[in-house]
Amino acid sequence: MDVLYETFNCIVSLSSSRTIDIVINDDRIDYDMIIRTIHRLIIEKSLINIYFCGETDNISQIGKLHEQSVDLIKYSYIYGFDNTFRASELIEVEMDNSLIDSKQIERIENALMNNNQTQFCDECNLMLTSVKRDNHSFSYAQSVVVSILSILCRTAKKFDISISEDAAFKKIVDNNFFDGSTVYLFELSDRIFKELSDKMSIQSEDRRYSLITDIKEYIREHITEDISLASVAQQFNISAGYLSKFFKENTDESFSKYMIEQKFTYASEALIKFPNRSITDIANELGYFDSAYFSRQFKAHYGVTPVQYRKMNH
Repeated sequence: MDVLYETFNCIVSLSSSRTIDIVINDDRIDYDMIIRTIHRLIIEKSLINIYFCGETDNISQIGKLHEQSVDLIKYSYIYGFDNTFRASELIEVEMDNSLIDSKQIERIENALMNNNQTQFCDECNLMLTSVKRDNHSFSYAQSVVVSILSILCRTAKKFDISISEDAAFKKIVDNNFFDGSTVYLFELSDRIFKELSDKMSIQSEDRRYSLITDIKEYIREHITEDISLASVAQQFNISAGYLSKFFKENTDESFSKYMIEQKFTYASEALIKFPNRSITDIANELGYFDSAYFSRQFKAHYGVTPVQYRKMNH
């Protein structure tokens, strides 16, 4: 046990587990000296517990001393003397604090919505570091943490990520040390980012499937029109190069091959549905103005000529 302050009627010592022991032998004690000693220990030793004992009968005096000591711990976050406040000083200190930077909050939220964990951590660290650097009070520090926590909770709710908001806020509010609050904040953000990545991956797959489905449907519905890779890309507000690559990656066939397949699918259906239409007319409708070439391509696709195909299906 490390004795830090001792008189004939009071002993202040530091025991294990970051606990201070105060033994009071009678009522004649120097309260200010004890408070200053506790104050110093909070800063130097990250004090978290105070234990009072003694033979004095003056319970009210011990209670007052205990209350003052707890205030020192409650409103401190262990970064130096200027960052340690008594409850009575807190309101005055808070009046001098600057407002939370709304633009920085917006950048944090954008990073989260874009699933950019690196940017999120960088922006949060900038904000949290400024709390220490500018000697803000514990209350202000916690308000910064709560602001970031609110963003995390809103994002979790938007993406249907299950977290207990009440428990999360209680964890922050009940934590009397700024470092503890920030550690919990980043632990929670890690979990949200992991689930966010999984959900965005699934949503991305859904978007890809939806886009491919829409592109294929558009080609089928406009197959007799003068459409091309460029015109379809323009229809979907993407570049021709991206469409070509995207289509190949998601269908395992080229855009041009799919176009040809759809043309001959249309031709085969038209040959049966409209038995009186000429093969030349059907070929021209699909952009083939050489009927002989069209017939050769049709045979390469189905193994028979258009005339033979029509006869086989009537």
